Amino acid sequence: MRIQENIILSPYTTFHIGGAAKYFVTVTSEEELIEALKWAKDKRLNILPLGAGSNLLISDKGFDGLVVKIDIGGIEKDRDFISCGAGEKLDTLVAFCVENGLQGMECLSGIPGSVGGSVVQNAGAFGQEICETLKEVHIVDTKTIEHKTIKKSDCAFTYRSSVLIGNNSMVVTKACFELHPVERTKISFESLKKELGDAADIKTIRDTILKERKLRSSFYDEKDPNSISAGCFFSNPIVERSCFERISRDFPDIPHWDDKERVKLSAGWMVEKSGFKRGHSEGNVGLSEKHALMVINKGGADAEEIKAFTQKIRETVKSVFGVEMAYEVIFID
Repeated sequence: MRIQENIILSPYTTFHIGGAAKYFVTVTSEEELIEALKWAKDKRLNILPLGAGSNLLISDKGFDGLVVKIDIGGIEKDRDFISCGAGEKLDTLVAFCVENGLQGMECLSGIPGSVGGSVVQNAGAFGQEICETLKEVHIVDTKTIEHKTIKKSDCAFTYRSSVLIGNNSMVVTKACFELHPVERTKISFESLKKELGDAADIKTIRDTILKERKLRSSFYDEKDPNSISAGCFFSNPIVERSCFERISRDFPDIPHWDDKERVKLSAGWMVEKSGFKRGHSEGNVGLSEKHALMVINKGGADAEEIKAFTQKIRETVKSVFGVEMAYEVIFID
């Protein structure tokens, strides 16, 4: 285990933003993680687990503690059961499942981020969420420095959230999933239905989604200025039906989806209708030319500029629609 000091964090995030970590360590096994956590506990340091850095806005001041870069890899298959190290890229896991003919993750193709981070935030896309196939999560408790296994039922998964999010007392080391072999699968997401019909094989679904993500710059590619972001900055608001009915009187064409007794609204559509078009720019910050929810670092932006810009969008959307959008990106202050 090699503890480093004063390591700039911006290269470890897809936003290319973040000050220095007082201490920094990369771990490739649970044993190394436990060793690092014991070291930090002896020094009474705060802990920041770091995966792919694809959904974070780290303060310009950095982090006054120990940043633990989780590089625990490995994918194992036992019939329809898959176990995966938290440091693996989510898309690597998705590709593995598709190659092995296992259905349940194909719609998550191309999502940037690690498996551990994706489980913490319950990543999802195209009508599918990672919690749907999850069986259990392996963590190390940073208070007791002990291994624990958490069942899916105890994770309290909701839309882009879980009991693990923002909880640095639990560091994910491995996630276990159960998928199902299938030749063709039913498609629920409307945009996929339009292109592929009601059903398709999972490889076709994956290839179609990867093509769509490339068109929208939803892959992280340091050479693509539209992808220097933390993904979708806001999550789609889920509102009471009475709120939706009020909004739809003035905006009858607002995209929406039923969500049990409530209604999910399109955050990107609301952002654009509030005057922030794709490609909108203010100083070093702007919106992607291809996706209204992707706030981008045009070069040289700092965390405070991102915060000010996104708060302006949030306040404007609230004034137009009466709806307060939640941040999907996690702020590390």
